[in-house]
Amino acid sequence: TAMGGATLTVGYVSDGAAVNGAMNLTDSDDTAAGATISMPMGNMTVAVGFANADTATESETHVGGTVALAAGGGTLTVGMGQASLTAGDATSMGATYAMSLDADTSLSVGYNNTKDAAHNDTTTELSLSRSLGGGASVFFDVLNVSGDADTNALGTAFAIGSSFSF
Repeated sequence: TAMGGATLTVGYVSDGAAVNGAMNLTDSDDTAAGATISMPMGNMTVAVGFANADTATESETHVGGTVALAAGGGTLTVGMGQASLTAGDATSMGATYAMSLDADTSLSVGYNNTKDAAHNDTTTELSLSRSLGGGASVFFDVLNVSGDADTNALGTAFAIGSSFSF
């Protein structure tokens, strides 16, 4: 739904069981709800979101926001999120810069730091993609995770590949 220059999105999900073709929500234990509002402000776009998910035994709440602005021929997006999880709270902050190098080539660089009760991890990513025409493209991606994450999650990964769409 658009209100002036703002866009509001609201969602609700229930696990209600179908009974004779109708949804029965009275016995529902698992639900999720969320809302976001996004509004342009000059050369920036500001977005704020909220989500909550409940099961019979757990509840999680997420709140976050982003600001995107035109910068140096591309778009700089910065954001922050806070999550209240069953295992404890987590805070995430990050930034991404994306730009077109030419009509067919795009570049994006991202940085994120997430801290929760058990870990403090930093993720850095570089992505480069080029359209070849006819629905085909190639990409190169480098991702580095550092900090005190689980041993299997730390390190650097490279991906080179192609994708086809039709």
